[in-house]
Amino acid sequence: MPAIEVEAEQVPAPPAMTVSAAELEAGGALYTRFCGVCHGVGAIGGG
Repeated sequence: MPAIEVEAEQVPAPPAMTVSAAELEAGGALYTRFCGVCHGVGAIGGG
């Protein structure tokens, strides 16, 4: 049987951020209020 060739998985670069500092801060406040209770500060579930 021939050997199986495995290619390394390539992870794409994240897209450039296109928000202002004010929008980023407002989004953080919304996350803290509505999502942070369950997902925590680093967006890691467990609660």
